[in-house]
Amino acid sequence: MEGEPEDNLAAAWTYAGVLVGFKFVGLAIILWAMAQAGVLGDTLGFIVLYHVPWVVAALALAYWPLMFWFRRLRARSRRSHLLWSEFHVDEPVGERPGRTG
Repeated sequence: MEGEPEDNLAAAWTYAGVLVGFKFVGLAIILWAMAQAGVLGDTLGFIVLYHVPWVVAALALAYWPLMFWFRRLRARSRRSHLLWSEFHVDEPVGERPGRTG
């Protein structure tokens, strides 16, 4: 498991792409064969139920990276607003009211 992190990431995406690609190709072959046999309506419910775990797993795996990206986007927006407001002061700086001494 040595090598550059970019190589490992590329390998992981390649592996995931092959899995998803075979999943879609297999689904297309099954649907085509069922349509040729005339029993597509009978097995369509089974095929949908068979793919539900894949959809749930994909959503579960995508949740945390998407939340990280969303929070990073919010933090960058907040940071840029703070930087902007630091140099664009609307009121003059002076003594605060109510402060003595």
